[in-house]
Amino acid sequence: MATNGGIDDNEWQKLPCDQKVQHK
Repeated sequence: MATNGGIDDNEWQKLPCDQKVQHK
């Protein structure tokens, strides 16, 4: 998965699902 908004993949996967949906 590519980085989203400058967030590292590790940090990205720590986010809750609802946060992922908002970023995507």
